[in-house]
Amino acid sequence: MADIHILPLAGLDGDHVQRLADDLAAAFEAGEELGSRVPHIRASARVLLCMAFELQSAVSQLSDELGRSGLTQPTAIAALEQLAEECRALSRAAAGFPHPLDPPPIDASMTAAEASSVAAK
Repeated sequence: MADIHILPLAGLDGDHVQRLADDLAAAFEAGEELGSRVPHIRASARVLLCMAFELQSAVSQLSDELGRSGLTQPTAIAALEQLAEECRALSRAAAGFPHPLDPPPIDASMTAAEASSVAAK
């Protein structure tokens, strides 16, 4: 059975990611036991939650800037806020994959600082 490692996603260049994907595809085609993907899904859930908070913050800043400029884009702002909420929901769903070595749970009601703290673990 293959060793399972949490993939470090930040800082990888496109060529490195492509090599990793090619290696994984070759192992799959060779019929190797790849092990559980749950740790990778859970790690991605934590990253996605942090990104959703960052998006919500950026949307709030954009809305404030537009308001100060006398411009309004309520439909666009609402769509971006909905996207952030859907990212949080996807994160909750991915975090719910059962695994005996579950990392700490994440929650969409966390503050950005709490989510960052959980994502760092």
